Parts: sequence; C-alpha cells; structure tokens
Amino acid sequence: MPTLDEAVALGLSERLQKIRKRKGLSQDQLAAKAAVSRPNLAALEQKRRANLRLTTLVRFAQQLDVDVLDFLSDRPLEEQRPESQEPLARVIANVKALRMGQGLSQELLSVKANRFRTYVGRLENGMANPMVVDLQDLANVLGVAIPELLRAAPPDAR
Repeated sequence: MPTLDEAVALGLSERLQKIRKRKGLSQDQLAAKAAVSRPNLAALEQKRRANLRLTTLVRFAQQLDVDVLDFLSDRPLEEQRPESQEPLARVIANVKALRMGQGLSQELLSVKANRFRTYVGRLENGMANPMVVDLQDLANVLGVAIPELLRAAPPDAR
C-alpha cells in the first residue's frame, strides 16, 4: 500500500493548523463547518493522519477561505485565497498535460505510480477522488512536486 512521505504529511498538518488558528477557529468549529469529526481533525493536526481525500481538503479550504494549494505549499499570506478553478479540475488538467508532454499513456502512468492500470483514466475523466498519497505518487512519476498538480491550469490544458 502506498505511503505518504513524512515531509508531505508534516507540512500539511502544520499548515492546516496554522491557517485554522490564524482564522480564529477552534478544532471543534472547523470540524463542524467542514463536516469532519473533531478527532479526525485533531489526528491530522497532531501529524497522526494526513492522507486525506482531495474532497476533504477542499472542505477545509472552503471553510478557511484559502485554496487546497495552501495546505501543500508555502504561498505568501497575501496570495492565500481560493483559486477560481476547482482543485480536481486543476489536477486533471495538469496530470494530463504533464503525462502527454512526457509521452506516457494513462495506463503506463498508473502502473508507474503503483495504481491499478485504469486509475489515471478514471482520474482524468473525473471519476476518481484522489488522496494526497495518490497526488504524491503521480507527481513523483511526473517529476514535479504535488503543488504543481494543483496550480492553475493554462487555458489550453483545460
């Protein structure tokens, strides 16, 4: 089973907690607003659990008025705001553009990322809800960092 890199997990946990505190929300308040149990949020902030689904990160980001990218990279405070394009749409466009640029088929990228052979096809068709570890493994195979998969996709890649 794929495992999340410790540095990725640590960074995600620390950034989420820092943003939550800066927004003046308790764990109870954020958990309730994001429809996540408080023990799960506490485990995330205590670095005991960080492999979340992208949709869960989106819920946290929406409640904190930031972008998912802010949990996975150190953007300046003045840039920490929601992006106009949905995170999954950005991931789909960026994975597809990077994959095609490297001449990889969906199946080959899936296999290289240690996923079932149809995973990337399902992802690119919006049928998969990736976990952070999925993004990590795809990014590693594509030779980029996770934040690159979440950057705003160029109009021609959408």
